[in-house]
Amino acid sequence: MSITTKETKLIEVTVTIANTGTLSDAVEIGNGTIVGAYFPASMDGDSVTIHDSSTLTGTYTAVYDSTNTAVGWTVDTNAGVRTIQPASTAGIRPFVKLACSAQTGSKTVVLLIKAIR
Repeated sequence: MSITTKETKLIEVTVTIANTGTLSDAVEIGNGTIVGAYFPASMDGDSVTIHDSSTLTGTYTAVYDSTNTAVGWTVDTNAGVRTIQPASTAGIRPFVKLACSAQTGSKTVVLLIKAIR
């Protein structure tokens, strides 16, 4: 009998929300699944949602789960790492942006992407 283990590989992808911006720059996640994000402590308390598109320059729309709730996180001044259920982002289109209320100062967010093999 042989036992094999599968390595779970997380890829870190950085997005930036500009000063007074409400939408991050776009990033390609391919066929990966978003499983979490690192938010800076300076992030203005907010709800952050995931928007996706089939092309980099296409129209981005909010991602909703099976209960018709926008997929994302509630971020407060504690910030740090926030996880998300992989099923909520499985099958989303390959390009994503984050949406939030206007930020004071530029914010860098690191998305955690689980590689699909």
